[in-house]
Amino acid sequence: MQNTAFFIENLVPGLDGKYQSAVVYNGYIYISDDYGATWDTADSVRLWVDIAVSSSGQYQVACVESGYIYTSDDYGASWTQRGISAAWISISISGTGQYQTALRNYEHIYTSDDYGVTWTDTSVGPGGAVPWKAVSLSYSGQYQAAVILDGYMYTSDDYGATWGTVGTSGLWGAVGVCGTGQYQTGVRFGLADVRGIYTSDDYGVSFDRYDFLKNWRGMSISSTGQYQTLSSYDYLYTSHDFGATWVERALAGSSWVDVGVSDTGLYQTAVESSGQIYRSADYGITWNAVDSSRSWMSVAVNR
Repeated sequence: MQNTAFFIENLVPGLDGKYQSAVVYNGYIYISDDYGATWDTADSVRLWVDIAVSSSGQYQVACVESGYIYTSDDYGASWTQRGISAAWISISISGTGQYQTALRNYEHIYTSDDYGVTWTDTSVGPGGAVPWKAVSLSYSGQYQAAVILDGYMYTSDDYGATWGTVGTSGLWGAVGVCGTGQYQTGVRFGLADVRGIYTSDDYGVSFDRYDFLKNWRGMSISSTGQYQTLSSYDYLYTSHDFGATWVERALAGSSWVDVGVSDTGLYQTAVESSGQIYRSADYGITWNAVDSSRSWMSVAVNR
């Protein structure tokens, strides 16, 4: 779901992974300013489905399943209603916060270049009864990728103004774009000849497939693209080599829905659909539960 990045060479000491936000379906937005150790509520009870956070953590954006887009410019403390009421499904934000992209379920891609104040319908999308799944932006917002549950991956290299399809149609579960946009990863399930993890090191022009059958649900990627984490229904999977190889983490039995990775990859946070928030401070190797059991939908970490 959410995916932005912040360049390591410009990272303010102590900022990496400090600001985190998560949303609960038919619940509140939860925000943290201590690396995910403790969480406070924000805004009102809504049918929240996705949330994204800028590199500094100052700019944040969230969307409602049957409602509006909401933006914050004060680290998630207060939120302003934006856009039109629609069936939103996924949202992402650039590192600066200026560029934001949202997917309207069964409809089009919407973009904003003014920190989420106004939104433009790109008229790009499958239409009909085919739902979008996820969208991700690079740090600058120039490179973007979006996937459809049963359709194509769409990519853009002009800040979301125009989009083209990549590869063949399939059952996509999630997508992630690193800070520069060079490394992009998408995951597919379904038939053996198309399922797996798809990785690109050429800004989304071409993808290599890693055969791996799972019910993929979310992913996030570090600024350089070296550290990547995937959530499936039953396990979390991490890669420390740009998506070339993957390690299963011992968290079986959890209904994982989403994960957020900090700029360096050091701090990572994952949420269960009916469970707790889990956090890692060692690049996703070990995980510890925090907060209470809720119907979590999405989590974002500043990066």
